[in-house]
Parts: sequence; C-alpha cells; structure tokens
Amino acid sequence: MTYNISKNITFLRENSNLKQIELAERIGITRQSLSNYENGKRNPDLYTIISLAKFFDVALDDLIFNNLSRCDGNYNKFSDVNSIILDSLKLRKESLEGQLNNSKKSVKFLVNELYKLKDTVKALENNLLSLNDFINFLDNNLLDINETMKHIENTNLSLPGNLNTLN
Repeated sequence: MTYNISKNITFLRENSNLKQIELAERIGITRQSLSNYENGKRNPDLYTIISLAKFFDVALDDLIFNNLSRCDGNYNKFSDVNSIILDSLKLRKESLEGQLNNSKKSVKFLVNELYKLKDTVKALENNLLSLNDFINFLDNNLLDINETMKHIENTNLSLPGNLNTLN
C-alpha cells in the first residue's frame, strides 16, 4: 500500500497558496515539522493528520492514500465523510448506551432479587432455629414421658378394682 501523505500535504498547501510557515501556524506545528512531513522524512502523528484533513476539508483516507494531484479536485471531503462516520458513531453510541442502560436495569433488578433472597434465607434460618428448639422441646418431653412410663411400670401401679374393667 502506498502512502501519499507527503505529496498530498505539499499539493494541498501549494493549491491553497500557503507558505509552509503559514500552514504550520494554522494547524499548530512547527515549520520544520511540516517540511519533514512534506519531504517524507517523517510521518505526522494522528492529531496532525486530522488537523490537516480538517483544514483542507479532505477525507483522511484520501489524504493518506490517494494521489490528490491526479484527482482534479474530486476527492472526498473531510466534512462529508466525517459526518457519515460521526452519524454512524452516534448511532453506535446510542445503541451501546441503550444496552448499558438495560444492563444497569438488569443488574439493579438482580441485586434487588438477591436482597430478597437474602431476606428469605434469613427467615428460613430463623424458622430452622425455631424448629430445632421445638424438636429439642419434644425430645425433652418425650424423655420425661418415657421416664414417667418406666416409673409407672416399676412401681406396678394399678387402678382401683372397679376402674380396671369397663362394662
């Protein structure tokens, strides 16, 4: 893939009747940096490429890859291409924000359900403790009943004569 950015910077600057120092000042770089970009000694950073594309109203891909001197001014405008890209990005952002909001709602719902579940578990623990206390109570009473029955059997208690038979 051929990069034409150095040729394109020179072409666009000269077509705009600007000196290197004038363009450099307008996009916030030194004249020496601009000279290095135009001579192909260095490549501009992304911020500088975007600044150049905006300044000359040329699409980023055209600025970097196409030979603009052969386009007879028929190249994509930065503003046109970027508006399409920005619209696409805005739609994607809105979609992601919607997904994020739905995710937040889902997480909030799940957290609330977990709190309810925690309360239910706590209530079950309390019920189990109460049941355990009740079982202990029954065990103790059963022991008392068993001891009473053994005592009755051991002492051979009998009912009075007329109560032994039921007729």
